[in-house]
Amino acid sequence: MTPEQATEIYEHLIEEMEKNGFGDITRQVFTRQQERYESPDGRQERFSPRRILFDYMDDSINILEQMSGHHYQKVLSRLNENLVEGYISEIEVELNDESIYPLQELPSYVELINELKSIRSELSESRNN
Repeated sequence: MTPEQATEIYEHLIEEMEKNGFGDITRQVFTRQQERYESPDGRQERFSPRRILFDYMDDSINILEQMSGHHYQKVLSRLNENLVEGYISEIEVELNDESIYPLQELPSYVELINELKSIRSELSESRNN
């Protein structure tokens, strides 16, 4: 993969994430990248377009996995395994505005995560060939 191709893929992924309602993910990735690429003296380090692309994909996958509700049942089961008495039927979080959000309503991003992992794997393999 040439640097130009890596840049084109990177820009396309950002555009698609924005277009499909995942702009917040991209903003979180940008924050992580800023922190990662800043040298101790405050200058921005320069990295290859390929590195930036793979970092973008890895960070996006990580953030989506953290936000995804696909582990909800597993977490609930694990909590209940360790209880001596009683049973937890749901987990709710109180948000800053004092509203209650049931975690079982978190969307699952498994399909998107798997697609990003697949694309990353293909790009990584093409780099090695």
